[in-house]
Amino acid sequence: MRKFIALVLMIPILFASACISDTDDGGEGKIGIVVSIPPYYEWASMVGGENVEVTILIPEGQSPHTYEPTPSQMIKVSEASIWVKNGVGLEFWADKVIENNSDIDIVDISEGIDLIPIDGGYDAHVWLSIINAMNGVQSIYESLSGIDPENADYYRENMESYLEDLEAMDRYLKEKLESASGNRFIVFHPAWSYFSREYGLEQIAIEEDGKEPGPEMIVSIIEMARDYGINVIFVEPQFSIENAQVIANEIDGVVISINPLSSDYIENMRTVANALVEGLA
Repeated sequence: MRKFIALVLMIPILFASACISDTDDGGEGKIGIVVSIPPYYEWASMVGGENVEVTILIPEGQSPHTYEPTPSQMIKVSEASIWVKNGVGLEFWADKVIENNSDIDIVDISEGIDLIPIDGGYDAHVWLSIINAMNGVQSIYESLSGIDPENADYYRENMESYLEDLEAMDRYLKEKLESASGNRFIVFHPAWSYFSREYGLEQIAIEEDGKEPGPEMIVSIIEMARDYGINVIFVEPQFSIENAQVIANEIDGVVISINPLSSDYIENMRTVANALVEGLA
């Protein structure tokens, strides 16, 4: 039985970007929405449809854990009607958003979620769960309908259509992962707790206090991979694969790239599931 290591290195992610215009409503006759991270771009765009203009606050190549929006981005915030934030402490700069737009309607995706405890707080990777995604989409709908009640039916239709797509992906993930012969995988950065909880997987984290593994930890990972018969290593595309390749060479394995933060949310979840099934086979 082949298993795998998923080395999900800290998340400076390649973010898709979308611009809102300089008008106060984010575009001529459109509602401006700012979202903190790429997955929420798809969620907001699918619900709002042609009535919204959505922008991602964190630019390409920047880590949401360390990035702080620029003054020009704060101007975009001041023009927006809705802010879709991740919560769980991810946006350490949240106060600046409120300072620049005290009237902005905040959709906190983490609200109402059964958060997973980690050392020092809770796991922030709430979007890597279809159930959490469906809750978030409904929250975006409620915000839009409150701001623009005349188009509430339109937003509801869009929401229901997208929820059907999410439910279909949830079924796909369950079918694919239930057919896998293993359920344990090792990760560097523990990004997949919510995903694992939903689909009966066991995530084993290597990262300690946000630090990359030193030589001793790499040796330990190699030994663990051999013990479990692991021969697939996952890395994020924005990171150097040097450490992962060292381990892969030692275990006669391969390195596969996956992205936990893609703006193409549903299709990316399919890609991740297919990669996991390959590694669990």
